[in-house]
Amino acid sequence: MSSNFQAMAQRPPTGGSAPIESEDKGINPVVFIVGGIAVGAASYAIVKSKGAKIPVAAYLPEYLLTHNILPTSDALNLMYKLNPSLNNQQEIPKKSKLKLPEFPVLDEEIRPALISGDEVALATDLNREMDQFETSKEALEKLEAAGNMASVQVITNQVNQQLTTAGWKDLTSRTIFDQMVYDLLRVFNQTLDEVVLAKSADQKQLMLMQSISDNLTELLNDVRTLSLNHDFPVDLNKNLIFLASVEEVSVRKVKVSNSVEASSVVEGISKDFAFAVYKINEAGELITKGPEVEGKYKVKYVLPALKDIPSAYHTLRDPATYAVAALPPAKMYIIVEDFSGIPVSIQDPLIDFKVVFKNPQLINEDEMIIVPLYLSND
Repeated sequence: MSSNFQAMAQRPPTGGSAPIESEDKGINPVVFIVGGIAVGAASYAIVKSKGAKIPVAAYLPEYLLTHNILPTSDALNLMYKLNPSLNNQQEIPKKSKLKLPEFPVLDEEIRPALISGDEVALATDLNREMDQFETSKEALEKLEAAGNMASVQVITNQVNQQLTTAGWKDLTSRTIFDQMVYDLLRVFNQTLDEVVLAKSADQKQLMLMQSISDNLTELLNDVRTLSLNHDFPVDLNKNLIFLASVEEVSVRKVKVSNSVEASSVVEGISKDFAFAVYKINEAGELITKGPEVEGKYKVKYVLPALKDIPSAYHTLRDPATYAVAALPPAKMYIIVEDFSGIPVSIQDPLIDFKVVFKNPQLINEDEMIIVPLYLSND
């Protein structure tokens, strides 16, 4: 009356040299009951537990973050290239081990240079742009709000609202963040001055001003959210202009620079990202390290609203792989060039870095986050 039962595990038909391994080693004994009598008590079937499964689309980003890799579209495509069996899977067992890209060893001692080497100079520049914004806004208000000028007024009011509802107790621990605000405000002021002088705005100017307003709103809102979630010293109840005076910044710089609290604020508002480039040659072979990709390319970044303004880009000091940048929780537009200044095509230049800040429990805070960039052609 008894018979043997066997459980077979079948590998996906397209499984290649990098099969997916599950860390779930649980084995459950099963005793089959017939008519109330245990059959095969001495020899019972053993079935390996498959464990819970989750969608591949949800598992991959989390898996990359736990290995300090930013889950960009390039990174996800790279994982499918390295783990071909994923292409025919909708779900995957939890805690599955996947093959990761073999990028060069990352020297964690490398740290990005600040965008501005002089915080006091940045404070002066930002103060100047804040003053210029007030002057231009007042000049705009004296003009007749008709036609496109009414739209300019609306956008300018949006920017003003953002700038006057954000206040900080600590004015010297946000160099990266302040640089982003300065970049946006500088171009906005230039455009606003042109519009006020001409007493009209064309469609291109309106689109640029609206994009800058949107970028500024998103940037400030994300930092506000982070401050609430991670208890950064941000005072949201004060209507402060960012930097009251250069003298005040200089004094506070001395006081804060020796503070443990200040260093944690810097780490909270920005994180270090290391850009790695990779290619696929004509033979279909993946190239993630070696002379074909290392030390040949420079990486630049800018806020998306400013992507068509060459002077707004920041060039990273070191070449990829690895070019390192300290960045805030924001979307950035990335370009890659060779050392002759010729742009190299990348598949997805718009990268969102906020996912790292929103999931700090997944990453190793002591290590940089790798950002893979696929060079589609030279």
